Amino acid sequence: MYPELSQMLSNLYGQLGSIYSHLEDNEKAYTHLNQAVSYDDGNLVNWISLATLDLKLNKGDSCMQICQRILDFDANNSKAIELQGDLHHKFGQLEQAFMFYKKAIEVNPESHSANSSIGDIFRNKGKLKEAIEHYKKAISVRIDLADTFSKLCNAKLHCCDWEQQDEYYQHLYELVCKQMQTSNELPCVDPFSIFMYSQFTPEQKFLICKRYAEQKKQMTLRNIVASSGRKFTGYKHQKVQIYDRANASLFKIRLGYVSYDFADHPLAHLLASIFAFHDRSRFQVVAFSLRKNDGSEWRQKIERGCDEFYEIPECRNSVELADFIHSKNIQILFNLNGWTTGERTDVFVLRPAPLQVSYMGFCGSMGGDFMDYLVTDEVASPVSVIDKIYQEKAIYMPHSYFVNDYMQSSQYVFSPTRSTRPQYNLPPDKFIFANFNQLYKLDPATYTVWMNIMRRVPNSVLWLLEYPADARENLWREAEARGVSRDRIIITPKAQKHEHIERCHLADLCLDNPITNGHTTTVDLLWSGLPIITYPISDNMPSRVAASLCCALECPEQVVQSYQEYEEYAVRLATSQHGDSKGIDVSAIPKEIRERPHGSNELKYLRAKVQAKRMSAPLFNTRMWVEHLEVGLLEAWRRYSQASQQQQVKQQATSVQESSPWGPTASNSSPQKEQIEFDTAPPYPLQHIRVADLLQQQKVKRV
Repeated sequence: MYPELSQMLSNLYGQLGSIYSHLEDNEKAYTHLNQAVSYDDGNLVNWISLATLDLKLNKGDSCMQICQRILDFDANNSKAIELQGDLHHKFGQLEQAFMFYKKAIEVNPESHSANSSIGDIFRNKGKLKEAIEHYKKAISVRIDLADTFSKLCNAKLHCCDWEQQDEYYQHLYELVCKQMQTSNELPCVDPFSIFMYSQFTPEQKFLICKRYAEQKKQMTLRNIVASSGRKFTGYKHQKVQIYDRANASLFKIRLGYVSYDFADHPLAHLLASIFAFHDRSRFQVVAFSLRKNDGSEWRQKIERGCDEFYEIPECRNSVELADFIHSKNIQILFNLNGWTTGERTDVFVLRPAPLQVSYMGFCGSMGGDFMDYLVTDEVASPVSVIDKIYQEKAIYMPHSYFVNDYMQSSQYVFSPTRSTRPQYNLPPDKFIFANFNQLYKLDPATYTVWMNIMRRVPNSVLWLLEYPADARENLWREAEARGVSRDRIIITPKAQKHEHIERCHLADLCLDNPITNGHTTTVDLLWSGLPIITYPISDNMPSRVAASLCCALECPEQVVQSYQEYEEYAVRLATSQHGDSKGIDVSAIPKEIRERPHGSNELKYLRAKVQAKRMSAPLFNTRMWVEHLEVGLLEAWRRYSQASQQQQVKQQATSVQESSPWGPTASNSSPQKEQIEFDTAPPYPLQHIRVADLLQQQKVKRV
């Protein structure tokens, strides 16, 4: 073949391969790029594209070999050096990755992607100032780097760097809107981060989650075809009758819980007892941990509470993990991660269980039709919006959806000897407002309200956590800009879980974040006996969780409906001249609360109520919460069983024991469209489940 023709074909196949790679059609991309280098093995651009695709497909050895081949030909090829850094970065080898990125920048100071990658490493290490510096360097080279600009906004948000925030966030909003107008483009803001930005409407945030879910679905199915040459057609699931008390041997529902967070993690702190509390006459409990045993007390407690507990190696791919879960004959499978760190949404795309439920890990709709239900409540997810901004149907809990384990794990809050302010260098003579959330949840508008409150309550300080440390100077500067001295902003290190819960009571009043509330932190402080003011500013679930918790504690007066009400209520509670409120029987307030030196009688009455309700209100009754969840799960399974008897379930494959859930081997030609059109939707129309109605029906039947 003529050299000119070979070069032309190499360029053509290389361009096609890059296009298919961008469209996430990895099989076609791989085929075309290999053809490209076969026509001209001196075309380094195509070799770079092939190495990049190898990296995406976790073919680390092949990627490294190609990079070395390129560097043998061109020792200063900055892209090959950078790809070596990417490979180390992907496998968590941050120091080696940093070395290669620095070398790539030395070779090519204009390498925007290497600067962005160094920014990622600094951000992962919590060095946000350095991350921001490198993201800005990358953007100075190329202004159109949407992903890098999103990371820059995220880093600034996490350390409360609000300089030019309106301009930054408006540009981010425009970038995402432009990306969403393109049918296949993935937005530069991920589903977890999007809820931090108030510029986006609840409907827009939901559509972004749907886009990510569809992308995950398509990538999972395409990767299966590309890696195995086989077509996924689904699993065959059992059709079984619901549990019948008259014949206890008939059937027990096997619940599966999948999580990366069975460790010293807030989710494990909250869920530790629910596994053991399940009714073993109706359920069997199986857990699948996506990380290694960290030896923590919470991991051990969860393991003891399960009938079966499996630790899944990180290297298992979508098919291997889905096959494994399906082989355990799970009827209802919980996704406890959602779109958070360590998630394996790809496995849920393949539907290894007939019913799949989203719970706790991600606060909102997953956006994918492969998730059937979301466990929530009517305060966190109002009925008026449930069908507008949620893909899943709701299992509505009668009280808060947010479970906790503190009645079992944290009885020390009732000790007669509690921690004191001097132990933590907190001023004994000041009214202490507090907020214990990660600081990315704080926004300028809320901080302005807090500073207004502090100016109106002169003898007060604000207690925050160093979460992260890089926010300290920014918060002090922003306080001074709002007329509050920096020495009134007390920022202390984080504490271990039990110590944190115990010491929360040292504050007088918690001020919550409206855009993204404190979730676990709100449960922490309420259990410690500290009152809170929360404002559910939007219909988004992250904004409404604290209100859900307050209502379940039977203290709805802690929920306000505007910033103005927020400010006035905080000042009234903190200021003693407002203390002689009508209708408050001061003598009914316990002596140790009544004698607290700061705050109004109204606040002291509220504190006494919060502390008393811990033992009687539904919020901390873990056993009752599990019983209510089981009522919802039994109803979900009843509906599934009934529907499966009336119509054939859509997934048509035979069981794993008889054959794999795959069709025949695909031909060498490009895969047909139906190979990525596996129907992940439920096989029958789902409806919301309201547990309170089911409990009432049971009550009527008993009567």
